[in-house]
Amino acid sequence: MASEFIGESYYIGRVMEFGKQIKGRPLQVRIGWFYRPKDVMARRNHDPRLLVATMHSDMNPLTSIRGRCTVTHQAYIKDLDAYKKKPDHFYYNQLFDRYIHRFYDVLPVDSVRNLPPDVAEELTRRYQYIVVEAGTASEYTDAHRVCLICKRWCASGEALKCIMCQGFHHMLCINPPMLRKPSKGFAFQCALCTKLAMDSASSSPSALKQSPVVNNSAASSGQNSPRGSPKQKSVTTLTVAPATRNSSAQRNDAKSLLASAPSTSQDQKMSHMWPFRYFGTHADIQDIFDPDDRVYPRASSRVGARYQAVVVKWDGPGQILVTSTIFDDPQNNLLKGRTKKGGRGGRPPSNKLKVPE
Repeated sequence: MASEFIGESYYIGRVMEFGKQIKGRPLQVRIGWFYRPKDVMARRNHDPRLLVATMHSDMNPLTSIRGRCTVTHQAYIKDLDAYKKKPDHFYYNQLFDRYIHRFYDVLPVDSVRNLPPDVAEELTRRYQYIVVEAGTASEYTDAHRVCLICKRWCASGEALKCIMCQGFHHMLCINPPMLRKPSKGFAFQCALCTKLAMDSASSSPSALKQSPVVNNSAASSGQNSPRGSPKQKSVTTLTVAPATRNSSAQRNDAKSLLASAPSTSQDQKMSHMWPFRYFGTHADIQDIFDPDDRVYPRASSRVGARYQAVVVKWDGPGQILVTSTIFDDPQNNLLKGRTKKGGRGGRPPSNKLKVPE
């Protein structure tokens, strides 16, 4: 597309639809824009063939089109250096939301494997790409995560990963159930791995020193150690016994979680004229079955005391609204330590008049 300023690079976009022909006016087309990195990044040095996808579109006259180019996702390019040498060939791997002002990673649906089967099937049927938060792509492209106890899919927010066997368990499937994940510095270890570690430690005394399992004892915290010796940094394992299950079946299930490689074909699948669908942290996976599914990126809700004002209680129509606030109460603790100038602490101002010397 022709740029608005002389000497500026061409605008790049995708033709989404043609408008209605109005007599006496040029034909209008809807363009879905691709930004150049210099338009949304402060960094000056960038690849001139790299673009940033958006979900921003508007109507433009057909006469502003100057040519045709090729824009491909980086996952579908086998040789990137040879691809960039072709004229009018561009690539992208991220999406920029101009309302939230945030970058998102764009993943082909063919590469997404860590989803329930019914959700993955519906997602593949309707969309071509998913949009997730930057740096979280591995949670969707990893192997299919299945709980070793209930054999159901494990979401990242409700699953625990064993530090030894790398198996996943639902927090509510283990015995006793856990309501939240371990704190920072602690790790989860299933009962089977704990039993194997204890058996190997009891069989050979030397294995106790080399065992990666570290208890939360005085030795791990650095107590009773020689003065001046550095404290040993270790990870405390949190052992929780899962429900009754055959140990050999758990091992076979963990080894059988293999997924096929992503396909290199690029099928055109659109919803609301967009090939992208937000599928990140703030999205509900069950919304994929809604025909009027919302495809645009979203952020966390701003509902709560942090973002809303605290209003006084009102008994209803016909009642007098009490206009006094907590700052009008002389017994309020929030006013203690405040000066009249709005500062906190310090000596209270004196009411005495100063006599000039």
